[in-house]
Amino acid sequence: MNIHKEHPPKSGDLLAPPEWTMEMLHAEGQHIAVVKCRGEPMCRLSLAAPEADQDGARRLLADKARQWIWEYLNRSKQA
Repeated sequence: MNIHKEHPPKSGDLLAPPEWTMEMLHAEGQHIAVVKCRGEPMCRLSLAAPEADQDGARRLLADKARQWIWEYLNRSKQA
């Protein structure tokens, strides 16, 4: 899924370029987001909150993914 499509960021929040996507997985009480760039996995983020509903977990992980992407892109520019 496009990171912004289902859960757009709040005004002023970070935006991810359109080639970045996020796939949701579930395993043993964890919600896992696989962050991809052009289909290639770049990062996995998890939320260990079995009581969190899927939509809430997706929203939290989308925010974490946008933050990670922003840090990754800025780190790449400094290298």
